[in-house]
Amino acid sequence: MLQFKYDKVTTVEDGVKRLLTVRDREIPEFEIIKRPEGEYTDILVLDGKRIPLLWWRYEARMNSMKNYGRKAPLENCALNSKSFVGKDEPIDALIYRELDISEYVLVSPVKKVTAFLNGDACNLLGKTESGAMLGLELGATMAPGTIPQFDHRIITKHGMATDRTVNNVVEQSGVYLFADSDPRPVAFDDGEYYLYGLSVEDSTRAAFAFAVILGNVNADDLIAQDKHLRALLGAVKASSECGKSVIIEGEGV
Repeated sequence: MLQFKYDKVTTVEDGVKRLLTVRDREIPEFEIIKRPEGEYTDILVLDGKRIPLLWWRYEARMNSMKNYGRKAPLENCALNSKSFVGKDEPIDALIYRELDISEYVLVSPVKKVTAFLNGDACNLLGKTESGAMLGLELGATMAPGTIPQFDHRIITKHGMATDRTVNNVVEQSGVYLFADSDPRPVAFDDGEYYLYGLSVEDSTRAAFAFAVILGNVNADDLIAQDKHLRALLGAVKASSECGKSVIIEGEGV
């Protein structure tokens, strides 16, 4: 397998094929579509299904927070998020992502939202079925192409966990490559060296798509979650327009 060690991967699809090859798995017919029109995340086309890739769930720090939240789900109190992306990213896609992260870490679906949308900025309060609260401060307001900046914190009855260390002001990457062609470093993840050449986010996308193809992540569950998140997005917009809290699917909280 050493022939792959220094080969540079340039696309997420090639990254998935690389992972399948080095693990001696058959490469099925598939396609990864970069957040197509009308969608809020990338789409994996596999076995006639269009599967939303909730790839952020495979970020190492996000998984650590998820594991912490699953220790005692009924003791989870709140999740706070301060997350910002460039103006070239739609605010709806960011809200979609952060709502999924909230449910994933708190281990409970969101049932009520109170949202304030102002252009490409959103302040969102919510409550889950288990009674945990969420407070999200979101913005697609930075310069186009800026590295996304995320800061999540889960608070429980037995402590707290965060994906941003105290002395880190901006997002950190595993490896920074300084070359003579660009004054800015190229950042990528060294957690899976077969994926050298992909950005941190793209290597995570490839790892998640690989897991879906292997069946380690259930495709039907992702499709169902996408439908639920779209309903949440509708509730967020309705709340912002009417200035009141909106209960999801008419269920009390």
